[in-house]
Amino acid sequence: MLKRFIYYYKPHKKMLALDMLASLLISVIGMVYPIVTNKMLNIYIPEKMYSTIVTAGLIVLALYILRMALRYFVQYYGHVIGVRMQSQMRQDLFAHLEKQPFRFFDNHETGRIMTRITSDLFEVCELAHHGPENLAAHLEFQAHCQAFGQIYLGVGRPAHESEEAGKAGVDNDAYADEFKYKDCGIGHQGQEFF
Repeated sequence: MLKRFIYYYKPHKKMLALDMLASLLISVIGMVYPIVTNKMLNIYIPEKMYSTIVTAGLIVLALYILRMALRYFVQYYGHVIGVRMQSQMRQDLFAHLEKQPFRFFDNHETGRIMTRITSDLFEVCELAHHGPENLAAHLEFQAHCQAFGQIYLGVGRPAHESEEAGKAGVDNDAYADEFKYKDCGIGHQGQEFF
């Protein structure tokens, strides 16, 4: 069954690869925002590095614009892939229905057959389009959890970075007691979100 489903991706594998690459870039860009913000708040503003602040702000603005363009690409071309797959599935389903004997249509209601061809097939194609994107979005969420834990909570950092933070007067252990970091699930007071 899955093999038959994957068959419909074959004519669109180049566009699907570009769609997934754009989703990956959206994820990577999403991880850059907290890093730049952290540097702006903790280094550039206290050190009064105004030209660097403006440069960092312009970089973040450019990343927002790039991310917006990538999201447009993912939404538009992802739906193009879904519609083309839906069209091919409908053609195959209709060709299969034409081969059925008359008693098949006597035993099955016309409304149910039409529902299968239209509504159910639409839902399958939405899954075909949004399934890979949702997988990429899930990976993006996990990456954001890791970035949040490492940047703002100081959890999951290499030992030498934690020691340097300790020398600078930052108490990472105070956060570690309250927040637990496990498999990208950051929970409050030892509870996990997932």
